[in-house]
Amino acid sequence: MGLIKDIYSVAFYEKFGQAVAEVHPTFDKQKFIATIYEGDFNQKEWKDRMKHTTVVLHQFMPENFPKPFLYWTKSSKT
Repeated sequence: MGLIKDIYSVAFYEKFGQAVAEVHPTFDKQKFIATIYEGDFNQKEWKDRMKHTTVVLHQFMPENFPKPFLYWTKSSKT
């Protein structure tokens, strides 16, 4: 059994990035993933990876992203 922090994998970010790109077409999935893995990502623990993902995601979203994000969360429940 792997570590819980390992759920944040390239496969996870590929799938997550695709989901974001579906509601935010100018989202640069590959640059997002590259930015996630910059620096000491592999040494980060689970909560630090979650926080880091949030910070990086905010860098790639428009200033008014809460509205598109609401559409995404609603559509992901169907």
